[in-house]
Amino acid sequence: AFFVLAHSLFSTSSKPFSLLVGYFSGHLKLSYQKKIRDFANLIGLSLTLIELSPNSEFTERRHLTITTFSKFVIADKISAPHLWLDLDTIARPGWEAFFDHLEKAPSSKKLVVAKKLKSPQTRFEGFNAGVLGWTNQPRVEWITALRLLPEKRFSSEQFLFNKLYSGSTHAVEAKFNFLSSWHALTNELSKALIVHYSGPVKPW
Repeated sequence: AFFVLAHSLFSTSSKPFSLLVGYFSGHLKLSYQKKIRDFANLIGLSLTLIELSPNSEFTERRHLTITTFSKFVIADKISAPHLWLDLDTIARPGWEAFFDHLEKAPSSKKLVVAKKLKSPQTRFEGFNAGVLGWTNQPRVEWITALRLLPEKRFSSEQFLFNKLYSGSTHAVEAKFNFLSSWHALTNELSKALIVHYSGPVKPW
């Protein structure tokens, strides 16, 4: 999945950018780390790999692993505005326009998120947390809230994002986080700049 995403970003970008990849201790073999670095060097991609420490509160359910919580950990480490992309996304030409929205977001907003489309397949409340624009506003403390969540929930990190950042988000068009479950909406799909394969089935 990393190679698909990284290549899609690099091959469709109009100007240089830096990619930061975080991994939890013990969850990425040294041989895989080498492959990632070698790939980045081969195509000339500016890449930083950082090792993260997992929290005991991180849980796994269905196709969701503890890696999904890395967006919290990385955001705490990087106070500057940046774009988070789940690993199961691909970029299309024009994806960089997200940064324009991030730069112009109201100063009171902490996150830039994509709107959701009306569809029988839209089965979640709030926003999808697979594509997030972090502004320069302070991050919300999340460990305590995670600890207090019910043990059984569909996607704890997404539930948590919606709980913590409700009222603090700036919404942009759904084309910046087009969920694969919306594939029947062909007109909207044709406009998609970031496609998110959010379910358990991935094309790779």
